[in-house]
Amino acid sequence: MFVTIAAALLVSACNEPELVWVHPERGATDFIQDRDTCTARIDRLDADYKALFDSCMGDLGWRQQQM
Repeated sequence: MFVTIAAALLVSACNEPELVWVHPERGATDFIQDRDTCTARIDRLDADYKALFDSCMGDLGWRQQQM
């Protein structure tokens, strides 16, 4: 399957790998739509925001891949 690199997620900590969200069938425009969908579902003040966001994106078929 064709893997589209949709968006880079820069990790702020030193010596951490750079990660990108990838999907086997969807592209950058779809990434933006799915990102907005997940962001709207989660309270930004939730202590587990990143984990909930990652889970939501995973449910939509996205996964993170190290560059």
